[in-house]
Amino acid sequence: MLEFEHLKTAWKTWRKCPKLFEYLFIEHNPPSDAIEMQFGRTFHAFAETFHNRVDKEKLLKCKTAVETLRVFEPLTVDQPVVKPWVENFKLFEVARWLYCLQRFPKEPLRFWVPKATELTIHFGDLGLIHVDRIQYYDEMALMNCEFKSGKTFDERDLRSELALYNIGINKYGNVGLPCLWIAAYNPQLNLTFLERISLRAVTATWKSIQLFKTVVRSQNPVYKPKPSFFCRWCPCLQECLDNKVFEGE
Repeated sequence: MLEFEHLKTAWKTWRKCPKLFEYLFIEHNPPSDAIEMQFGRTFHAFAETFHNRVDKEKLLKCKTAVETLRVFEPLTVDQPVVKPWVENFKLFEVARWLYCLQRFPKEPLRFWVPKATELTIHFGDLGLIHVDRIQYYDEMALMNCEFKSGKTFDERDLRSELALYNIGINKYGNVGLPCLWIAAYNPQLNLTFLERISLRAVTATWKSIQLFKTVVRSQNPVYKPKPSFFCRWCPCLQECLDNKVFEGE
């Protein structure tokens, strides 16, 4: 039975271009490892361990942005490209800390420290999803947060991606409370997205996932190319030229 180690990536690729999905996930051709992806992994590794490395005793004494930033100051990375992202991220966490102090004065740490980071969840029999962060939104609900380090930050794309995570958390995650809010942060662009998950987004994403499952589990599925501006599908050779190197390149 076909299962995916990175279900979100497989599903998004299939939606973008079924032929590219076949090329990468059925024929198992290796994807290109762009330098931007390496930068993204460096940032994700920093964000995953950030809260564990913060001095909690000092943090609890902080009442202003300047004091909080001083506690975060020693935490950084060596990669020069990612350093500005880390500085933006620390300001993002400063704002979160001050918000938790004001909204939850009795237990600010409980609501500031994530409930889980880099959580892997089995999405039924389709494969795995990897959630960047789950945190408390309030006493009654959770929020799943995704970090996007690219040069785009499309809210429509974020909604469908976060809805997939939301379904996985609520249906298969066993996290104790309902996850009702979705969020994303891009440290490169310093942009934030936050909203309550809508029934429309969940329904549309669930239908798309079920269609995806039907297609990939069917006998002799046909994956048609969906050409786009950045597509490397060759109508003459009838094949995807992704990762192919030609003489003269």
